[in-house]
Amino acid sequence: MNKNIIKAVLCAALTLPVLSSCELDQEPYSSITYGSSWSTYDDACKHYTGMMTVVRGVVGGSAAYVPEAMADLFNLRAGAASLAQEHRWTFTTNQFAGDAVWANNFSLVMQANDFLANIDTFINAEEEGSEKQLRLKHYKGVAYFARAFAYTNMIVRYCKDYEPETAANELGLPIVTTVDKEARPSRATLQETVNFILSDFKNAEDNMQAIRDFDNSSDGLYHPGLDALDALQMRFALYTHDFDKAIEKADIIIDGYSLASSVAEMQQLWVLDTGSEIIFEPAQTPEERTNGYGTVYISYDIRQMDDGYGIYGYDPYLVPTQGVVDLYEDGDTRKNVYFTNPYMEEAYPKTKLSNTSTDDPSESAWLLFKFPGNQNLFKNPSDWYASPYNMSKAFRSAEAYLTAAEAYLRKATPDEGKARQYLNDLRSARNASEIEATVTGQDLVKEMEDEWTREYLGEGKRLDCLKRWHKGFKRMDAQHFNGNLLTSVPNAGYQDLEVSASDKRFVWEIPDNDRQANPNLQPNW
Repeated sequence: MNKNIIKAVLCAALTLPVLSSCELDQEPYSSITYGSSWSTYDDACKHYTGMMTVVRGVVGGSAAYVPEAMADLFNLRAGAASLAQEHRWTFTTNQFAGDAVWANNFSLVMQANDFLANIDTFINAEEEGSEKQLRLKHYKGVAYFARAFAYTNMIVRYCKDYEPETAANELGLPIVTTVDKEARPSRATLQETVNFILSDFKNAEDNMQAIRDFDNSSDGLYHPGLDALDALQMRFALYTHDFDKAIEKADIIIDGYSLASSVAEMQQLWVLDTGSEIIFEPAQTPEERTNGYGTVYISYDIRQMDDGYGIYGYDPYLVPTQGVVDLYEDGDTRKNVYFTNPYMEEAYPKTKLSNTSTDDPSESAWLLFKFPGNQNLFKNPSDWYASPYNMSKAFRSAEAYLTAAEAYLRKATPDEGKARQYLNDLRSARNASEIEATVTGQDLVKEMEDEWTREYLGEGKRLDCLKRWHKGFKRMDAQHFNGNLLTSVPNAGYQDLEVSASDKRFVWEIPDNDRQANPNLQPNW
């Protein structure tokens, strides 16, 4: 990419509907700590808003990009030292970029516990069947949902993969239902943890149902309702090998949420964070935004040029491997959207990496622009390159197609025909070719696995998938230009990394600080 052709931001050129500020800010979040005042109905509403702030903090960000840095789909560029140990699997228990995942999710557990400890007083004080009472019951259901969401996020990272035959003898998570700073809980078994999450699902559903017939907005884009609960139960059912339940919930979601099926709709999904495919995404505003991907996937090298400051090239931490780029067909809409910067006058793969050795425009690379920055979250027009913030999507309907396909293939008696149909429905919406009926057995399983990769690139699911499939990996081949490795990190353990399925680091260790504060927390390693 010639450095002199960079133009101003092309927001106006995007022929996409733009969210108005009133839509985006309809109920902005502001934090409120547990233990704060619980005196009035308005206090209860403020605590709900505060809880939603913590929900927002557990979606996306390091919870997504740390697993991606660990897995086989990206290469780390020279100078990205903050993710080097994770990328080469040498991280320790006291130096690990993913520790915030534990802290943020347990903060959500405590926020939900505080809410549940106080909310019944306010529910009982309202007139039976009134709007206020129904809304408070719904908020109570959201608290159960939030706690189950937090435990689900942690169980896949800090526990071994669930196997029904052994779960009663494996370490689970500490089950905490109160707000007690002096408590030092030990870890329950994995099966006990699973049972606890299932009980939260039941309580969430019982309470959320109260308001659905009264106010359908409880299932709005920015607030978790019964649809988000269905999506969470679907995800959890796949994890716990309840394949019939996973398929049941997947079908409910598929019936209610259509897939993006064009470049314009995919851009709407990933640039403006809206569209029929999103089940739930925590709201953000320019004043309250979090979990941007910043320098991880996109970072602009701004330099003085002849006509003022301009973009010399790109300087991200992680770049897609050639292996993952090659998984996409040229006609696949995801290839056109994921690898194209919507704010630049260029088409993939004309993206120049910044380096000190040459200005050769042929040194271009495929970069991930899946999270390019939502223009409705810019604080000023220059934010398009300074702060690429998007609203992280907790659940979207594409997961339902992949979950149903995997569940049908993992059942005791697999149904390849149905699995293939779900995969083809998703691929058709993405303008990818059909998987032929002649693709069967392990070849069809491989297609299912590759489709998870294509669809969720950069969103943090790859490590979960490999763990669930009991698979190790060899990092995919790196991109090259002019015969040189793109990543400029030739050291052993980077491009050539191989990890066995039994490697202990597939299960993250509980952070040192927490284990020192609570010696009853048995370590994983």
